[in-house]
Amino acid sequence: MKRVTILILVLLFPVSALAQRLPRTVLPQHYQLRLAPDFQRDKFLGEESIRVSVQQPTLEVILHALEIEFHDVTITAGGKRQKAKVTLVPESQWAVLAVTEPLPIGDAVIEIRYTGILNNELRGFYLGKSNSRKYAASQMEATDARRAFPSFDEPGMKATFDISLTVDKGDTAISNGAVVSDTPGPGPDKHTLRFATTPRMSSYLVALVAGDFKCLEDAVDGIPLRICAAPDKVQLGSFAMEATKHVVRYFNKYFGIKYPFGKLDQIAIPDFRAGAMENAGAVIFRETALLMDDKHATVEQQKRIAGIIAHETAHMWFGDLVTMEWWDDIWLNEGFASWATSKPIEEWKPEWKSGITRVRSAGSTMNTDVLRNTRPIRARAETTDQIDQLFDSIAYGKTAALLRMLESYMGEEPFRKGINTYLSRHAWANSSAHDFTDALATATDKPVDEIMNSFIRQPGFPLVEMSSRCDDEKRIVTIRQKRFFVDREILKNASPQLWKIPVCFRIGRRTECRIMSERAETFPLSGCNEPIVMNPTGLGFYLTSYSSDDRKRVVAVAGQLSSSEKMVLNRDEWYLVRAGGRSIADYLELSGALLDDEEISLVGDAIEQLTSIERYYVPAAKRDAYRRWLGTVVRPKFLKLGWKPRPGESDETRTHRADVLQALGGTVMDPAILKEAGRLALAYLGDRSAIDPSLRSVVLRLAALGGNSALYEKYLATYRSSKDPSERSELLSSLASFRDPELLGRTLNLAISEEVRNQDSGRLLAAVVLNRYGTELGWDFVTSRWADIEKKIPDRMRSTVLGSAVAFCDSENLKEIKAFYAAHPQPAVERAMDLSLERIANCISFKSMQGARLEEWIKDMER
Repeated sequence: MKRVTILILVLLFPVSALAQRLPRTVLPQHYQLRLAPDFQRDKFLGEESIRVSVQQPTLEVILHALEIEFHDVTITAGGKRQKAKVTLVPESQWAVLAVTEPLPIGDAVIEIRYTGILNNELRGFYLGKSNSRKYAASQMEATDARRAFPSFDEPGMKATFDISLTVDKGDTAISNGAVVSDTPGPGPDKHTLRFATTPRMSSYLVALVAGDFKCLEDAVDGIPLRICAAPDKVQLGSFAMEATKHVVRYFNKYFGIKYPFGKLDQIAIPDFRAGAMENAGAVIFRETALLMDDKHATVEQQKRIAGIIAHETAHMWFGDLVTMEWWDDIWLNEGFASWATSKPIEEWKPEWKSGITRVRSAGSTMNTDVLRNTRPIRARAETTDQIDQLFDSIAYGKTAALLRMLESYMGEEPFRKGINTYLSRHAWANSSAHDFTDALATATDKPVDEIMNSFIRQPGFPLVEMSSRCDDEKRIVTIRQKRFFVDREILKNASPQLWKIPVCFRIGRRTECRIMSERAETFPLSGCNEPIVMNPTGLGFYLTSYSSDDRKRVVAVAGQLSSSEKMVLNRDEWYLVRAGGRSIADYLELSGALLDDEEISLVGDAIEQLTSIERYYVPAAKRDAYRRWLGTVVRPKFLKLGWKPRPGESDETRTHRADVLQALGGTVMDPAILKEAGRLALAYLGDRSAIDPSLRSVVLRLAALGGNSALYEKYLATYRSSKDPSERSELLSSLASFRDPELLGRTLNLAISEEVRNQDSGRLLAAVVLNRYGTELGWDFVTSRWADIEKKIPDRMRSTVLGSAVAFCDSENLKEIKAFYAAHPQPAVERAMDLSLERIANCISFKSMQGARLEEWIKDMER
């Protein structure tokens, strides 16, 4: 009978069942949730009352519910209370509540008693462990609120929430609202905390935390702030509190709407799938994303924590106050938060040079968008697996880069005006891509809607080819656009795609911009004797390919270019090399010359590309020669820097020292560097002040590279005893950096043991595979122990370990990886697997295309 009922429901609602979307016959208005975690049984008891609005007479109400055991369900409407029969539809993650008499149009109340599972999959309302004590926490995004309470679990179905949590007497609880009461019971060993009613919000933003937590308290602009963590770690939240005050104060001014949720709690927990989650008024973080030891913290830790706080706080406006109508517009949340991240930090910490970081981040995003298996910013998604795969570098990085390009084109103040119009129009409601472009259009007469639509509705990005000639003292410029692919065979075939691009040129001190709308355009510019530098701010989301003569002019004055111009030139030339449009020999000459530059970020990019070339493309017979050359161009940097920071040295220089040491120790394999790293690592393990914090991570990794079993044991013992989340993370990564196969085998087994948290297991396995000395060993372990890995790592977190296959760059292994992927389908991370296969294929193609040129260049360099 049950199977027949489910079949009828699927036939009645074929599209919705496939999509898991709910019909709009009943809409939520207000939830009352009363939850009580039971750590003895790893379950929780729930009592729920949902006030709904019935849009048309109906005999059933359909909710989302997953891993929920229903006990008693009633629906009251039109003065009549009816007991409801519950039918579960697993394919749609639905619970159908059926009554015998139709519910009339108007208000109704659904009352449900149920039991849920405190799962170990880091989603819904799940179980964690801190200091050997259990706690419960939530991660509802994107479609897991239905695991915590039966709900209308879609972003467009907003409601208000009254939440109560019953917890053990010695524990506390945190939710979206402030605590309004804390009463004993039920029973002598429990107490119940009730929280203030929330504003209208989506179900995925509900926050639930119950366990042994303490909090630091402060305030900014009248808004109460708390940093909460396990009692022995809460003192590590002082930097986060300082950063939060600056961030909230900045956004209050920028957006013209005061922080909208009354209070802001930020909670650090050991077990968390993401870096952080922007639950309204109660953001949950992984410990390493919020906590740090001020005495021994690195600049990179500070940047990372400040950046994540800024990102999540920006979500209080983008995502929480105004929420996308459906997940195809998740970029309206994530891209905007990514765009906004650098703004308060740049004001607070100008020495961190967030401006140049924005140029770098656009280049990183392009690394996915150059592939055939990329996707448009706005992409269709219906099932839970499809929705989860939208949380990628396209939603975050590409959208942020697009917004920066639009902001640069419109001007900062008009763009800000458009943003604030958008927020004001749709506060406490939902929005779509059209709503945003319409708001921007009110702030300018420029064609921002056409530009934006051309970038969000199609995958990839343009390559702009530029050539020029002189005619009667005028420079005649021709630009052509086509979609860029790193695969040269696809690139050869003209793509039909066309973008509307704000293209900028610098000639001397004069910059001119225009909108490129056609496949090819020609126009005059003055100044025949000076080179044309395209994309001078680096904020245009496109690549430039100069004609041979124009490239020579630009390269001839490379030393005079601005930092962003040099970074863009280096980035674009590297992508063109990968696609066969430039010789790798020409790129090596350019990149080697850029190492003499004083701009540290630029040097860091050049080092990264040069070490990548050694790792993947240099033939084994020529590796020593290439390393010698790389040592000659990098070592002068180290001789200037030395091992110890100088008084007054900038944060940026400290970070740069670590990059240089990694290149010399990890790639060049300089024996003196490795020996000193080993000495310093032992000194650090005995005295945390023995080395500058900025060197901790690189020293631990390089020492491992030359280390033995005794050092491995010291790392492992320190990892087990450390209370500093960041130090524990770095030590865990260092256990994957040894060369000895036996030690790496221990690390692989450790990764799937109970000693390593589920969220860290994939990262540790991947680190071994990506270690050149552990690639074969690590991948064999992954494939042979996949059943154990599946039990350990939740399905949505497996992309890290599966993606580590990009460590390979040969046809035979590609065949084996394809076969393994095919035999072990992973719907939750399917696109990530496709991207990995494409990256391996592109690496093989690159070696075929540029290998002979690279080998010839090394021979010439040796002469």
